[in-house]
Amino acid sequence: MANPDGTKALGSAWVGHVHRRSGVSSVPEILTRVVVEEDGKRIKKRLPFDKSKIYLYIHRHT
Repeated sequence: MANPDGTKALGSAWVGHVHRRSGVSSVPEILTRVVVEEDGKRIKKRLPFDKSKIYLYIHRHT
């Protein structure tokens, strides 16, 4: 084990890599309701949530 005493900080590059690899990629597709305009009419559609908007703050509480 490289850090048995827990005295070394985690690097931001490593945390970002883990976040993208395991965190965000494992989230199932979430559909959100949005209003779009088609043929001059405003309609409601369910579109996939943009996973790039999920940010690293979630790791502070896990």
